[in-house]
Amino acid sequence: MGHQAPARFAHLHQHTAYSLLDGAARIKDLVEWVKEVSPDRPAVAMTDHGNMHGAVEFYKTATAAGVKPIIGFEAYVAPGSRFEKRRGSSKIDGGYFHLTLLAKDFEGYKNLCKLSSRAYLEGFYMKPRIDLELLEEHHQGVIALSGCLGAQIPRTILDLGEEEGERVLNRYLSIFGDDFFIELQDHGLEEQRRLNRVLKELAQRYGIGMVATNDGHYVRKEDAHAHDVLLAIGTKALVSDENRMRFPCDEFYVKTPDEMLRALPESEFPGAFDNTNHVADLCNVDLPVGSKRVYQMPELQLPPGVTLAEQLRMDAYRGVMQRYPEVDEALLRGYLAAGREAYGAPAPAAEPDLEGVLLELARFAERGKQEKREGETYGRYLYPHLEAYAAQVEEERARVVLERVEYELGVIIAMGFPDYFLIVADFINWAKQQGIAVGPGRGSGAGSIVAYALGITNIDPLAFDLLFERFLNPERVSMPDFDIDFSDVRRGEVIDYVREKYGEDRVAHIATFGTLASRAAIKDAARVMEAPYAEADKVSKLVPLKYGRSVPIDEALKEIPELRELYEGGASRYVDVARQLEGLHRHASVHAAGVIIARDPVQELAPVFRTGDGPVVCQYDMGSVEDLGFIKMDFLGLRTLSFIEAAVRIVKESRGIELVPDEFPQDDRATFELLSRGDAAGVFQFEGSGMIDTLKRLKPRRIHDLIAVSALFRPGPMENIPTYIRRHHGLEPVDYSDFPKAEPLLAPILAETYGIPVYQEQIMQIAQAVAGYSLGEADLLRRAMGKKNVAEMVRHRAIFQAGAAKQGIEKDESGRIFDLLERFANYGFNKSHSAAYGVLSFQTAYLKAHYPVEFVAALLTVERGDSEKVAQYVADAQHLGVPVLPPDINLSRGDFTPVGDVVRFGLYGIKNVGEGAVDVILAERQRGGPFKDLFDFCSRVDTTAVNRRAIEHLIKAGAFDPLVDGAAEATEVGHGRHLLLANLETAMRWGAAQREQAAAGQFSLFGAEEVAPPSLEEAPPLTELELLRFEKEALGLYISAHPMNSYPGLADAASCSVDDVERYFREHLLPGTSRLRVALAGLLQNVVKRPTRKGGMMARFEVADESGAREVLAFGRTYDSVAPLLEEDVPVVAVVEATDEGEGLRLVVERLIRWDTRQGSEGGVPEVALLTFDITEVAQHQLLELRSLLDEHAGRTPVRLEFDGPGGRTFYQVDGVRVDPEALEELERSCPWLDSRLTIDRQALLAERARPAFGGRAPAPSVEVPF
Repeated sequence: MGHQAPARFAHLHQHTAYSLLDGAARIKDLVEWVKEVSPDRPAVAMTDHGNMHGAVEFYKTATAAGVKPIIGFEAYVAPGSRFEKRRGSSKIDGGYFHLTLLAKDFEGYKNLCKLSSRAYLEGFYMKPRIDLELLEEHHQGVIALSGCLGAQIPRTILDLGEEEGERVLNRYLSIFGDDFFIELQDHGLEEQRRLNRVLKELAQRYGIGMVATNDGHYVRKEDAHAHDVLLAIGTKALVSDENRMRFPCDEFYVKTPDEMLRALPESEFPGAFDNTNHVADLCNVDLPVGSKRVYQMPELQLPPGVTLAEQLRMDAYRGVMQRYPEVDEALLRGYLAAGREAYGAPAPAAEPDLEGVLLELARFAERGKQEKREGETYGRYLYPHLEAYAAQVEEERARVVLERVEYELGVIIAMGFPDYFLIVADFINWAKQQGIAVGPGRGSGAGSIVAYALGITNIDPLAFDLLFERFLNPERVSMPDFDIDFSDVRRGEVIDYVREKYGEDRVAHIATFGTLASRAAIKDAARVMEAPYAEADKVSKLVPLKYGRSVPIDEALKEIPELRELYEGGASRYVDVARQLEGLHRHASVHAAGVIIARDPVQELAPVFRTGDGPVVCQYDMGSVEDLGFIKMDFLGLRTLSFIEAAVRIVKESRGIELVPDEFPQDDRATFELLSRGDAAGVFQFEGSGMIDTLKRLKPRRIHDLIAVSALFRPGPMENIPTYIRRHHGLEPVDYSDFPKAEPLLAPILAETYGIPVYQEQIMQIAQAVAGYSLGEADLLRRAMGKKNVAEMVRHRAIFQAGAAKQGIEKDESGRIFDLLERFANYGFNKSHSAAYGVLSFQTAYLKAHYPVEFVAALLTVERGDSEKVAQYVADAQHLGVPVLPPDINLSRGDFTPVGDVVRFGLYGIKNVGEGAVDVILAERQRGGPFKDLFDFCSRVDTTAVNRRAIEHLIKAGAFDPLVDGAAEATEVGHGRHLLLANLETAMRWGAAQREQAAAGQFSLFGAEEVAPPSLEEAPPLTELELLRFEKEALGLYISAHPMNSYPGLADAASCSVDDVERYFREHLLPGTSRLRVALAGLLQNVVKRPTRKGGMMARFEVADESGAREVLAFGRTYDSVAPLLEEDVPVVAVVEATDEGEGLRLVVERLIRWDTRQGSEGGVPEVALLTFDITEVAQHQLLELRSLLDEHAGRTPVRLEFDGPGGRTFYQVDGVRVDPEALEELERSCPWLDSRLTIDRQALLAERARPAFGGRAPAPSVEVPF
């Protein structure tokens, strides 16, 4: 008996991962499974909850697999009007019902887009809801199924009876007619079986087709448990919680046709099975993607009679004249004359004005358009008049510019993108006219001279040898893509301009989807399955990171033996679930930069959504909107531009100088000296400790060094930094001896980077010079090398070697060059991007070198919301010699402000005050003059706008210090703050009473009398530590002093400052090891103790010194020993184990010592007497006297000398000498050249529990350095 093929069946109700944290079916898995179980003309519908997020991805995946995609969604239908925002009052009125909607054709697809969009924009209340009114308006081309148990007809039948259900059915039939079907489901639930009998009877009575569906939420039956865990994650519940949302059984999967026939037998429900295929056959949506894609370019208003191509050419010619003085009006008129001659056009009686010249030139250029030939990606342009005229142009640069601009224009126009360039140029130049800072360029777009001429970019591609083909390749038609940086505080204004220009309904942001990455999936699954926290944390962190993302769990299990051991030891229980969940979508959000601008309303081609009061967002992700032909723009907000904008403004305000950053001289010595010293804090791209170290070794002399080092400072290429530095200093020659024939071709290309291929553009130029590739072909070669396609590489190697042979380069040598290019193609960086960002780095460094006070004020202003950065930059300002003064209620502005050679802390930077309150204070100060005291302030400022908490934080920040009697004579920090805090309530009541009297017009007989305020009542003074803690609470940092200064010797106990841990770790980590013990000293802050899943305890806390703060963890038995010592703001020395986990260092405490009490978490507390002096100022007889005194005051504490000399600072352990700590003051009296302090012996502390190195000493990695 032959094997019977499965019956044909189409699943019409199926959720995917885009039913966020509810659907567990990946689209690829779903399509493959459907094809496997229903091989006869397979079809499947996508019906996610309320959205169409995955429609394009689903359509493309299914079509490619030979499965028919049916696009739909499961709508939420309001019981009444979608505009009614109220919770359900009963079971039948739960606030919304479900309804399955499918698109029959493209019109139906468009109507689904509108329904889903309007559900979000008009009907959102708990869920995006439509109503019957919208269904009537947008039902054309849409098939409706009556829905699951949560749909309106089923719920009405079950809760109110068959008669009421029939009435609702008739309402739907009046809308959809023959496109309405009765949906039957059977997941083994009694309620469904009872309902199905009624639905069948209604279907037969009204002649309505029945369809069998299964409400799939996952692919296979065995996925049910993982789906249940996903529901627990989504609802923030535990799997064991009996009251959480859960599915009633494990039947919500994609069943085989046989399983569907058993669930809903043909004998019982005739036609329900085959009708699924009938519905599938009715649904024929053809999305305009792939070869059918049509770019949705917005329509531009042009002058009458001018085409898009002509307008672009005119704007480009005009821009070239502004950018390049060599290309002047006389040259263009000469070019026009050549055009007239080449095309036999007579000269007019009167020569046109400049605009006429540009238009005539554009029209001559357009006459050079050639028809597309076989094998070409598009038609080409020939410029006979340019060839003739170029020979006459004496100025070589003018000729190069003209040839380059005409070449680029020909490619842009032939590829069909003139309007794209015009649109981008329009909003960028509008932004510049509004004073909004715009970046010089980003990505490969900076390689275009047309973009430079139009003002889109601000970096000369000729000066930096940038390639247009890296941006827009003539050998492959692809949409150009400009990423544009704007000031991050004004980026929204540019988007608003675009929205106003092209129409609200034609502009939308783009969606992006957060996914359950492997580490997060493990943690989430373990949490809801109640696995021990410490174990799950360890397991998740064993999953390696690549390029900042955790690798798939299966890959990690193969690569990491320790992870595999834990997996086999019991972690598989939740790791296996995580394997099923990783990659599923967690939430939808707004892409950080992407915005689409459409020709027609976006909803005509894609659905949109909105979250709260946020912007309108296309429901599709970046890839899908591009597939549909939408024009995508990236409006990026760059904090550095806001900083430059602020610095320019502050320099003008303080010095009256109008700075133009683009005109900063790029050979400025002071700027390069600043970077060579490592003074790069706050300098764009260069403020990391590793980069600062590189700059100090490199000592850059030219902007090309900055461009190169920013390209090299990445994993992989950074291995070449030492070679670059040696060659930069002339310590190592560039050697081309392996390439004797090719050297004359290679050397000019690689001279800028000392023989090291750094940029992708160099790979392309070498292919062009050595093998005769066009730059477009060379770009294709570069891309192929990056993808490592073996067959493609074999083909390209043959082409490359054949081309090189024509240059006289033998096969062996050309093969070596090809191998070299292939290796470096993966490391090469986009030079256009690096050059543009290198210019920004130079500009910020120039500001720091020449305007340090304004630099500090601007930097602190733009970073005021980040306390850690503010603290870091305040410390750097002190290093620069620019003190940052505490806020002053009468002198501070909202922003940080230069006052002479110092910077005054801005009131906006004080926590819990708020910008609105600050604006009220500043307005009153402007109106009524400086505030006299706290009482005057409270009487003049409305304390409903500036509340008690705000005033309290102003006091704690020191803003009122100058207004306290005796402040001018006071020497101690925070003089009088205790009095102000103690009298605040009195001052506020008195001030409120004064304002009420003034409002009521209560004045004396002879006019207004000034009522004397009460006197400040005495209060207990605050300690210095209390004052500093208040300061930190209000400002996020200590500004007048640091508590570390209250503990002499504490800093000496540390291996390094807190901010320097990363550098210390790199410099002291032994090869082949991954852990290092480090001693940190500082104050404890942000102490958190909490239970672990195993029932134990753990702690997180920060150790903070003057340089910054770092998080430290405590677990297990160590936690038990350190927990009693963990208090806020106490001084400690912490011995920690530092481990590099890819995302940064993880610090776990091993031992903690309280500095103030000398309590240790375990063992003794080794101390050392530290004696400090300048050896160049101390004679030998003085040292002998010191030795004698040490012998005289012998004790049990070891002695260490710390002295400054010609070679720098030296530490020297004095063997056999120990001193009595009580005698240190006597030593200082007898030796006035000596400073002494008692500290904890760091060396002894670290040696006590020093661990053997993990593994042997590994050989130094070999670094491939070409040439």
